Parts: sequence; structure tokens; C-alpha cells
Amino acid sequence: MFWLGLVLICASLMVWVGEGLVPALILLASGLFIYLAGHLYWLSKLQNWLKNPSPDNVPEGAGVWLDIFSALFQNQRKHARSEQDLIASLQGFKRATSALPDGIVILNR
Repeated sequence: MFWLGLVLICASLMVWVGEGLVPALILLASGLFIYLAGHLYWLSKLQNWLKNPSPDNVPEGAGVWLDIFSALFQNQRKHARSEQDLIASLQGFKRATSALPDGIVILNR
């Protein structure tokens, strides 16, 4: 995204020198609008995913959004593994307690 902004600024400066300030500002505003529209698109994808988060349908992004969605996917996988570990521990605890007798007698001398 940095390079896109740099190219946009350079192009606007060249248009300013060649054509004037108004066309340069129009080019700059158009580029910024497209840049903002791209971010709004990925934000809508994120919002839709957050309504029903699942590791199976994490959106794939582009640019900085690729990093954001990758982090979300890794977080979801980590959470799912942790949940499976807790379920396995709880099942082991249930098996251990069901093997215990119903009562315990302690004898002191």
C-alpha cells in the first residue's frame, strides 16, 4: 500500500507540473477514493465474517488485510485446539471420577 500511495503522489505531482493544480487534485482525490473503497470492501468482509466466525471461512485478503485475516485464522485454529484439549481433559476427569467407588472409608488406629 505504501508503494501505491507513493505512485499516486508522484503522478499527482507530474500532473500538477504539466496540467495544473485542479487536475492534480482530481487525480489525487480519485486515487484516495479508490484506496478508501478498497479498505471499505475488506472491512465489510471482516464484518460479515465476525457475524459468524469460523476457521473454515476466514476471508482471504490482499495487502495489509492478508496479514489481518491470517492472524484471525491462526487465532481461530489456536482457539479450536485449546477447546479440543479442554474437552479431552474433561472427558479424562469424568472417566477417572466414574471409576472411583461411591464411598471411601478411612480407618484410624
